Amino acid sequence: MKEKKINVFITGGSGFIGNKLIDFLLKDPNLYLKVHVNNSKIRNFPKDSNIEFVYGNISDPENLIYLTKDTEFFINLAYDKFNLKNNIKIAKNIVKVINSQTNLNLLHISTADVYDGQKGIINDLRIPKPISKYSKEKYQIEEILNTANNKKQIKILRISEVFGTNGYGIYCHINRCLKWQIWQIRLFVFFKK
Repeated sequence: MKEKKINVFITGGSGFIGNKLIDFLLKDPNLYLKVHVNNSKIRNFPKDSNIEFVYGNISDPENLIYLTKDTEFFINLAYDKFNLKNNIKIAKNIVKVINSQTNLNLLHISTADVYDGQKGIINDLRIPKPISKYSKEKYQIEEILNTANNKKQIKILRISEVFGTNGYGIYCHINRCLKWQIWQIRLFVFFKK
């Protein structure tokens, strides 16, 4: 019996990590990727029946609800370092989407930098203490996402290294997050050097 494809919606797909993530996820024939792009930075991918590029304003909650329709997983990589107001607006819209779609699970990619200056092994029991502007903004977005009605639908992946061993760092973690058994874990935190 043929396995049902898992529908994955990705924001921030035109960024550096997004492009690399798409390469990695396309290797899994059981995934169907719907990638939101808002500029021309997206590179050409081979014609593949497992990928579709979509356009639209993710700052508009109704448009974001439409774009995520019939999707099981939403991977949010979108972050505009020059526009905190828009990042906050998008985070609030994501909460509206999660609250309206009980079958949708969000994996938000954040940063271990929210633990600015803390040493040793970091886990989800340690309270973030962001210091830099970047880490404060990323943590503010996390706090907004955590206001969703069903917190089990939201996972936050705080990464400290993008590539890791053999260039797979974040990609292996995201791929594992797409498997249902691991979806029960609330917060993923990895070692910070």
